[in-house]
Amino acid sequence: MRWKKDFSAVNYRLISLLAILVLGIYGCAGHPVKIMPEEHVRPDVLAAAWDKLVDVETLVARGVIKLEARDGQKNSQRIRFTAKTPDLLKVQWLTPWYTVAWQLLIVDREFWLSDSKGQITYHGDLGMGMPAGSCDQHNKWWTYIELMASWMELFAKPPLMLMKTENVTDPGLADLPVTHTQYLVAEDGTMPAGKIIRFADGTEWHVSYENFIITEEGRIFPQRLEILCPAAKLDLRFESPRLNNKLKERIFTYLQKNFRLKEVDCHNFLIP
Repeated sequence: MRWKKDFSAVNYRLISLLAILVLGIYGCAGHPVKIMPEEHVRPDVLAAAWDKLVDVETLVARGVIKLEARDGQKNSQRIRFTAKTPDLLKVQWLTPWYTVAWQLLIVDREFWLSDSKGQITYHGDLGMGMPAGSCDQHNKWWTYIELMASWMELFAKPPLMLMKTENVTDPGLADLPVTHTQYLVAEDGTMPAGKIIRFADGTEWHVSYENFIITEEGRIFPQRLEILCPAAKLDLRFESPRLNNKLKERIFTYLQKNFRLKEVDCHNFLIP
């Protein structure tokens, strides 16, 4: 009967809403998520927790990014975030009036950082000709660029080889050296908690997930990420994220043709 169908639909929506609220409370409880000890993270536990995370192919969202640098710099600003795998990204830092103050465009680790007020674009290529450890003294913009260029790493799930369950009694399989990443699981084993990303130059990023929402696919997505890297601590919050919609690649085309262009790297990248 029609009323039964309507009742079922209402019930489903209520249950979904309740689940989202529960996950929201879980992620915003005000206390750091307790991490399961590494020796307890067996492949079956790792698979059960991380399989819940959505596979991010595209991401469009507004949000806020906060930075506290080790050299004392602090910054908090609203952003627009648009990204597409594998290597396309556009981030716009907004004024209080929602006009664009800065824009960062990254295509295959080549970047264009444009200053609307100064009508200048800083152009460079990450990782080209930079010996390991040569860029320890980063300023806030270089930290932002490195973070955004590796945005996929923030949401990447463990490779399938780590989640095979043929031998579920062997501990420590969540941290195989070949992955360069340690995948963290909440203490109760039900949720991904974040990761420790180890890059080839020896640096590490510690990423914590908070404030999960349920996507249309029935998977989860962290609306807040806290990232601790060598140069700074960053707090990245997404609002109303839209996931896995089709995006045209022309969105990621550099169009500031009237801006002055300055070639930079991490040694001469000194922006006030």
